[in-house]
Amino acid sequence: MLLAVTGFRTAVFNAVPPDLKSAIAVGVGLFICFIGLVDAGFVRRIPDAANTTVPVGLGINGSIASWPTSSTPSAR
Repeated sequence: MLLAVTGFRTAVFNAVPPDLKSAIAVGVGLFICFIGLVDAGFVRRIPDAANTTVPVGLGINGSIASWPTSSTPSAR
């Protein structure tokens, strides 16, 4: 509330260029879209030897020939 009263919030908002505001919005939207694709099964997490799930792959074995129909949820 202090930031709004002093006008600092408005100054910071006006200091960010419009192109950067658009880029941030697009980045957040793509991140949310990616999370949705992983949850829907279109993008799968690929565990490595250490059983981590950092790499991702498209579909099942790199194929998106059909809808994901796995009966087990993807590993989280």
